[in-house]
Amino acid sequence: MNSLTRRAVILAALVFPQIFLAQTPDQITQVDWVPNISGRWESLQWNLDIYVLELKATNKSLTGTVSMIPGPSHAESSPIKPVEIYDGKVEGNRFEFKVKSPDGMRIIRFTGAPDSGQLRVTRSVELVQPGASPGTDDIFGTRGPLSFVVKHQLPPTKRSRDIIQ
Repeated sequence: MNSLTRRAVILAALVFPQIFLAQTPDQITQVDWVPNISGRWESLQWNLDIYVLELKATNKSLTGTVSMIPGPSHAESSPIKPVEIYDGKVEGNRFEFKVKSPDGMRIIRFTGAPDSGQLRVTRSVELVQPGASPGTDDIFGTRGPLSFVVKHQLPPTKRSRDIIQ
């Protein structure tokens, strides 16, 4: 390794230490990069439902919750309490996790990957038993969208809170 390359590797290790598994530039053999997908992510749907993913990625595991804020087409519904994620993992640039529907009748599997500051998510729904309720056209039902994009929602700044009040 020439000295310029060695310097570049050392600089990269200092700036981005989490992506290097080895201790010195001579020992670098593998890069283990985990995308930062932690935080609150939201997706506004065609019927004005808002899908909410609260994610926390640590190493290769993924935890958090999934919920929904109903739009006008579900006006009779109140916001759905967050459901806990299980079997969550992050591998390379992809993530996956499962949740049980609030009524316990369906298992929803989510997979996805970061894409230009947002997450592209696909989902599949499995009925827990034959004849189980298929749900509705929301994030927990069989008739909801099979893929959608969620955008990272940053907490409001002090200035934005002052403007809102």
